[in-house]
Amino acid sequence: MTTDRRVSVVFMLFSLVMFTSTFAIEEHSFVQGMSARFWPQTVLTLLFGLSLSLFFAKKGENAKEDGPHTLQILTCCLYFSGYIVGLQIMGYLIATLLFQILFLLYMGIQNRKALVLIPVIVTGIMLAAFKGLLNVLLPSGLWFFQTFNNAVWN
Repeated sequence: MTTDRRVSVVFMLFSLVMFTSTFAIEEHSFVQGMSARFWPQTVLTLLFGLSLSLFFAKKGENAKEDGPHTLQILTCCLYFSGYIVGLQIMGYLIATLLFQILFLLYMGIQNRKALVLIPVIVTGIMLAAFKGLLNVLLPSGLWFFQTFNNAVWN
């Protein structure tokens, strides 16, 4: 079994387990006609569908079997762990922008426009979705970061 197939099976099992657990979410209707479990179930259904398509995807003729990329996986986990810690210290806005820029640099992106525009646009869309549409409380950080973040979105 190829690495892609193993990963897709893990994601399919994960999405199925998590989907069944969404039925434990209490029925609250924050938006008319949409219960609290709507978005988790939608995302998990998409994850299952994408995993299923990965399972049946055909590899190209020149594709080689992937070996383990332990260093890259650990580096990505380290970046993400730093992001989680940074959320608490710097707040959502600054930590998200910084994480995306550093991760794009790690992935080898050298185009300066892309290094600025991608994080700003993605963070702006996510901020608008979380604060504007979903009214989610986002971490505002500590010290002067808190003052800056509150000034931006309040």
